Amino acid sequence: MSYILKCEKMRQPPTLRFGAHLLLEDKGKLLLQRRFNTGYSDGKYGLVSGHVERGEELKAAMRREALEEAGIKIRETDMEVVNVLHVIKEYEAIQVFLRVNRWQGKPMNMEPDKCDRLEWFPRDRLPSKMVPYVRYGLSQINKGNFYSEYIEE
Repeated sequence: MSYILKCEKMRQPPTLRFGAHLLLEDKGKLLLQRRFNTGYSDGKYGLVSGHVERGEELKAAMRREALEEAGIKIRETDMEVVNVLHVIKEYEAIQVFLRVNRWQGKPMNMEPDKCDRLEWFPRDRLPSKMVPYVRYGLSQINKGNFYSEYIEE
């Protein structure tokens, strides 16, 4: 078989999305936001999160998203990566979950056009309607798994 034919038969590498998710906990409760008017998982809860932009460092992206979405300031030195989740569905993504132990400001909904609720939930009583891979990622963190994979059928 010619080199060109071999190349044509090879699978193309996936285009990966890269996301950052903030685990913000206070007194045993986790801050969640309900998606609204985004076109993806609207009506379901997720973490304060967002895409890492081209050329942007992960922790810098998380700082930016925390300020943009929840109005809080966090320092990169206060962030700890607690799970890396490879999501495989109609697209592929690497979703990184970061825990912070302190922040400045009171969390508030800074994007009411994309989020209609920002609420604290006990870790053991999360809402039934959650972004599926976020729920899975949280379960993996609870099990102490640093890396996990989520395949959506």
